[in-house]
Amino acid sequence: DVPSSTWVQWRADLDWAPPGGESHAALGERVRSACEDLLAEAAGSEVVVVSHVSPIKAALAWALGVGDEIAWRCFVAPASVLRITVGPGGPTVRSFNDVAHLGAL
Repeated sequence: DVPSSTWVQWRADLDWAPPGGESHAALGERVRSACEDLLAEAAGSEVVVVSHVSPIKAALAWALGVGDEIAWRCFVAPASVLRITVGPGGPTVRSFNDVAHLGAL
């Protein structure tokens, strides 16, 4: 369990990192860089990336062109899918938190 004081501090300062962890700002930078790399390396291809909650939120922020603080304003359901397409105008979020593939589980 993570102490509530850690959550409070993490939410209050995007540059703060928990002991042995990564700040939201650093994670956002890393994910944005990876998204840009994928654009260059996989242009015209379909790419599947499997990840954890925070990098998914960072990829969503990248696609929407908003800051890392969005992480605290969205919920990512377990096994959900985020679909991003990229065209001449940049990234477009096609779906977020899609769990239709799970059926009646």
